[in-house]
Amino acid sequence: MNKPLSKIIFVLLLSPFFVLAVTSSFTVTQTVTAPPDVGPIEPKPVLTISNVVITASTTKADLTWQTSNSANCFISYGTTTNYDLGVVNEAGPLSSHALSLTGLTPSKTYHFQISCTDSYIQSITSPDYSFSTLEITFGS
Repeated sequence: MNKPLSKIIFVLLLSPFFVLAVTSSFTVTQTVTAPPDVGPIEPKPVLTISNVVITASTTKADLTWQTSNSANCFISYGTTTNYDLGVVNEAGPLSSHALSLTGLTPSKTYHFQISCTDSYIQSITSPDYSFSTLEITFGS
């Protein structure tokens, strides 16, 4: 694209009685280059959570699950769906996940949710899951 930008007037004072004025104009040329062909852009693989398994004892629950992409995950848990007992983070990113919830009360129902974010910055949160810890039994 060629576009005249401006005119410049140069004024030279050669002596107290003689002034020389010169006018000049210029144009700027801009070249636009198309980006290289990088080929088709692959869609991001969808992030999913699957195969959630809960193994509960009297005071502990072991949770395992899979994600379709390597992801960093955490568990929010509590005695209600407000997940009032806190969050347990997992070291990641991983696609096979495992966390333990400890210090639980026997014969109590707990709720948890799994939240994950992958390297594509996709986030997912599971639906609510619940489990009950086992009752302490003494002898038969």
